[in-house]
Amino acid sequence: MFFVHVVGKLLGTVQTRIGGNIFFNIRFIFTHIIPIIVETCSLFPRLLFLIFIILTTCIAIYIFFTNTKKLALRNSIEFILLIIVSIMSSFVTFLLGLTSFYTGRLRFSIGATMGLLFIYLYCKTNIFEKKKLITYITIFVFVFYSFINTFNYIYLMQQHKKVNELEKKEAGEIVSYVEQYEAKNNIEVTQITDVSVSNYPYRFFYTEINNKSILVISGIKSIENYGVIHFYTGRIFEKVELTPDMNTEFMKLYDSGKLENNYICIGNTLYMII
Repeated sequence: MFFVHVVGKLLGTVQTRIGGNIFFNIRFIFTHIIPIIVETCSLFPRLLFLIFIILTTCIAIYIFFTNTKKLALRNSIEFILLIIVSIMSSFVTFLLGLTSFYTGRLRFSIGATMGLLFIYLYCKTNIFEKKKLITYITIFVFVFYSFINTFNYIYLMQQHKKVNELEKKEAGEIVSYVEQYEAKNNIEVTQITDVSVSNYPYRFFYTEINNKSILVISGIKSIENYGVIHFYTGRIFEKVELTPDMNTEFMKLYDSGKLENNYICIGNTLYMII
């Protein structure tokens, strides 16, 4: 934290993503561990990760006490500690700031947990060399988990690809609207700004998309909208900060019910609701 501030001072920049009350962050993390494990940031089917962890732990403990009796207790403790460390390590960076807490960007250690557990079983026991019922059950759990993980990955990529298609379509519609506005009012729209409206429906996500993870967030409905529009259409807008006067002018139109979409041109500025 000190190093970040020192570098910021030397470069003349301010770090806004790291900071806050570390004790509040710790309390927040501990009250949200279970929801994160259950929901997995919408990157894995709900509850399924927890079910696999519990099932694999039960299998492992049974194997330890039936095949490595002298080291059974030690191996069981190590196995459980491996789970705890793998899961908790995904929360370490959030001690300094809660930005992107629910996005899954830094949750890779949770995703690696199952793989680490099976590696531990392979290294600590000879169960995979035997032809026992528990061996086949263990292999089945591993294969079943791998299948679901692969299927889920394909599903997420398909959803992400669909978002790209929807983004491209919406970007084209926005530019078409801007061009019609420019022709009608004899003005060139050169700026773009973001407006936040409370309780505005469908923020960040397309209604056509079932998943609600960071992989399917619409770039057009985020602060990066100007870059997304430029990528798909080539149209360049200058990003400007929303001033109180601009917000007042926008809210008058919004409250009057004149907005047909989540964007509107006022003067030379394109207002985007995010």
